[in-house]
Order: sequence, then structure tokens, then C-alpha cells
Amino acid sequence: MSDFDAPITNVDDNDAEGLATQTDEPVVVSEPVAPDSDHELAKANPNDGYAFAAIICAIAGFVIPILPAAAALMLVRATEIAEQPLSEGAARLASAARTLAYVSLALISIVCAALLLGILGRMIS
Repeated sequence: MSDFDAPITNVDDNDAEGLATQTDEPVVVSEPVAPDSDHELAKANPNDGYAFAAIICAIAGFVIPILPAAAALMLVRATEIAEQPLSEGAARLASAARTLAYVSLALISIVCAALLLGILGRMIS
């Protein structure tokens, strides 16, 4: 007999010693078990994927200039205009993605300005 074929063990409430008794009756679940409403996965919706994609693009914006950072800002905007509200975790991801994208674009602008000034400085002198 495998573990799956073993009879179910129930504890009898009337038994003073709390000894377990075995029955051959199947256990019937009367209602389906729903996920806990406080659980993060229960609040997830399809628009949360945009926030995750935005954070990936914002991080990639530090490696590949301009395009991923701009895509991250567009994805963050897509999460803002979504019909369903974002979960708390996805809203935090979207906020972090926006910040990282702006920092990436600012660093790229500073590097380009420094290169331009260096080139112009050599041409003038």
C-alpha cells in the first residue's frame, strides 16, 4: 500500500487522550480555498509586467545609451494610464524605473556635454 492509498487519520474530539482513529471515508472539501486577500500574488494584475519590464529597461539604459531609458519611461507611463491599479510592489518598481531612467539620461547628457566641450576646447586652442 502506497502513501496515497493509506486511510485518512482523524482525531476524535470526544477522545480524552486524543488518540487518532483511521477511517476509509474520503475527505470532501465543501468550498474551494481562495488565496489570502492580503497576499501579494492575489493582487497582481497583467499591468504589473509593464513595471517589471520598465525596471529592466532602466537598468539596461546604463549600458546601452538612450533607447532603453526612453523605453523605460514609456513603460512607466503605460503603468500610470492602465485601467487597473498596480499592486504596491509594481508601483514601487515603476517609481524606481522612472528614477533610474532619468539618472541614466542625465549621465548620458553630462558625458556628451563633456565630450563636446573637450572637442571644442581642442579646436579653439
